[in-house]
Amino acid sequence: MQRMSKFKNSFVPPVRKKDGEERRQWDSLTKEQRQVFYSQWHGQVGIDLKAAISETMVEAMIESKQETSTMAVTWLDDFQLRKKYEGREEQLEKIKENADTMHCSTRDVTLWADPDYTSSEVSKVDTERQRRRELRADEVSRPNKKPKTDPDLKLEPGKLTDKQLGTLAGEKLRLGELLLKLQVTNYKADLPDLVDFVTKRDRDQLKLCEMKLKSTIQTIDMFTESGSGNFRDLKKEISVSRMEANTYHTKLKQTITEAEKELSPEVTAVIRDAVESFEESLCST
Repeated sequence: MQRMSKFKNSFVPPVRKKDGEERRQWDSLTKEQRQVFYSQWHGQVGIDLKAAISETMVEAMIESKQETSTMAVTWLDDFQLRKKYEGREEQLEKIKENADTMHCSTRDVTLWADPDYTSSEVSKVDTERQRRRELRADEVSRPNKKPKTDPDLKLEPGKLTDKQLGTLAGEKLRLGELLLKLQVTNYKADLPDLVDFVTKRDRDQLKLCEMKLKSTIQTIDMFTESGSGNFRDLKKEISVSRMEANTYHTKLKQTITEAEKELSPEVTAVIRDAVESFEESLCST
């Protein structure tokens, strides 16, 4: 505490006096003199009380859309096609010219694969929140605290996190199971008893999907061994490879199932034994 000189209208440093002397001098000050004291020296007491902290919450909503397309076919005879495409003869001729065909022995008619496309769109909304804290003070400036950072952010650009490596390991396992299904179906479609029921284009499409799956699995192995790479692009590649493989595999498997219905039980048994032997050879490699 400072004391006021009785002879000058200014403040002087306090000196050691007898007990109670400073108190008596303080009591002797007028109201105006005490107000001058408060306005001049109050800023030096409890500067932290002058610090104002404000927090702002920033919220951003990010919307993304993903569209998937699938193709299915319906086998129609000449009468059904003409009825469906009545008034659209040009499309009818194109279907008969380009579509796959098969012979139905039960009805003894030729069937054409009438394409049917479907698509679905999924919207996803992510909410991102950030908290910003600001410190303002009139007399003091304090150093900002170091923000806590995610350990993954300290990695080099392109470096994969432990979580991402675990995700890739799971994706490789699932793609491997799908690849095995494609290999078995491709082998089955090339058997002499079934090859005439499956078009060359369907076999080629599924074999191309098989090659893409193998390439994607090799890319996963490269990312895992090096521990780095563009994780987002690889996830897109995995998604596309899986969707194409599932689409064409379902189509070819359905064709084979329909064809087996026209075969004798003895031939079906021979096919089953051959496929089982092929599966065992794949699992042993």
